[in-house]
Amino acid sequence: MKILKDNILSLVLSGALTLFLTQASAQVAVNGNIQVGNTFIRGTVSGQTATGGFLVITNSGSVSDKLIGVSSSTIGELEIHEMKMEGNRMLMREISALEIPAKSKVELKPGGYHLMITGLKKPLQEGEILPIRLKFEKAGELTVDFPVKSLSTMKMH
Repeated sequence: MKILKDNILSLVLSGALTLFLTQASAQVAVNGNIQVGNTFIRGTVSGQTATGGFLVITNSGSVSDKLIGVSSSTIGELEIHEMKMEGNRMLMREISALEIPAKSKVELKPGGYHLMITGLKKPLQEGEILPIRLKFEKAGELTVDFPVKSLSTMKMH
């Protein structure tokens, strides 16, 4: 009986550790019904002063929310942007808020919605971790770590 209990305890602890490590490596942050994950910033080269930040926002609640602001004390200016086709032209523009519908996910990715980072004073190198504060209309503020990924290691869309 003791061996069975020890094995069950070992399995439970192993499962909990696996869940913890999976959550930690996935860069997940939660505030109320809002969950943020899959965060990264595209690395830059010398002389480049702008780049993009990307993430997935999940709203598990029954009421929609909005991403209404982004900021960081460690990097330049941040804005919420969208890219879309107008005729034959791809246009990028700042938006004041990004709707996060109830019970859904919104992906900020290359070629679509993204965080526009400008005014960089130095190149962003792979392996750096940069905190960005996301402000939601209902869920409030959430600070999330964004790892920098170099262009050579990024999966391009």
